[in-house]
Amino acid sequence: PEISLPSGHDISRYTVGRGGTKVLKLPGIGAGEPVPIWVIGDSWLANLSFLPLVKYYSLADALREAKFFITNQVATTGLTLGEIDKKVEDLKDTLVSPVAMKDVPMKAIILGGGGNDLTRPSLPFWTKEPNESKSTRLYLILNPSEKTDPRKAFTQELYKFLNELSNRYSEILEVLTHPHAPEVKIFIHGYDYPIPDGTPHESVKFLGPWLKNVFDAHNMNDLEFNRKIMRYLIDQLNNTISDLAEKFSAKAPNRIFHLKLTETLETIPPDAFKNYWDNELHPNRAGYAKLAQVVVNALAAQGIVYQVPGG
Repeated sequence: PEISLPSGHDISRYTVGRGGTKVLKLPGIGAGEPVPIWVIGDSWLANLSFLPLVKYYSLADALREAKFFITNQVATTGLTLGEIDKKVEDLKDTLVSPVAMKDVPMKAIILGGGGNDLTRPSLPFWTKEPNESKSTRLYLILNPSEKTDPRKAFTQELYKFLNELSNRYSEILEVLTHPHAPEVKIFIHGYDYPIPDGTPHESVKFLGPWLKNVFDAHNMNDLEFNRKIMRYLIDQLNNTISDLAEKFSAKAPNRIFHLKLTETLETIPPDAFKNYWDNELHPNRAGYAKLAQVVVNALAAQGIVYQVPGG
């Protein structure tokens, strides 16, 4: 379940590394071979398909189906950017070693994160509501006194939060763009607009909600207004990533790109989002497939494409 090759490929040629700094080594990549990439992030790029009774599909799975071969998957559900930063730092010795990276093909890195920094409670999961929800950063950044303008529905804590995310991403990019690291292109994905309606995970009902509970703790019960608030918040997160990519363009010219995923998944009329979302924060298989196409197009624009055999 860790890898999914197009039909006709000899899986015995591949050696799969599991976690840590173990990476997958391949011979040369030619026509008909899946494009090797690394993914680094949270549940959007994680792989839980090996767990029994858990119906879970991610952007990483959709990329595999689009003939991208994930040679290192540094992604786990629930990770904050700080925890992702630590995992990347642990990879540094491997990344900057020409010997270690000699036989590790990598055409691009897909990077993402930040959602768990916003929604993960600082109190333990057995804490009773609404106290658990009140311990999230989302609760701290919301301004419940604003009823009409989503731009004003935030406290100054929002800008502190965005600055912290920018600093974390900067630390990660400092490692990935180290002078001795492979000069591959890095694509940082944001998120599409979530729907804070309380829908839990389809297979694991105790996972979620992540958003409506926080709005409820503030007595913010207008779903349509809350959707506008989340749209504004996701836009600010995307702006932070876009600014960061531009900032790093001087150090790593034409290597850092922002993957804008907003407005990819249909959310209007109100129930249409169910065609593409599994729950408040995670798309379903069809949704991730649509998002993967955005990623594929972005990589193709930089010349990173699957070569059709005999083409």
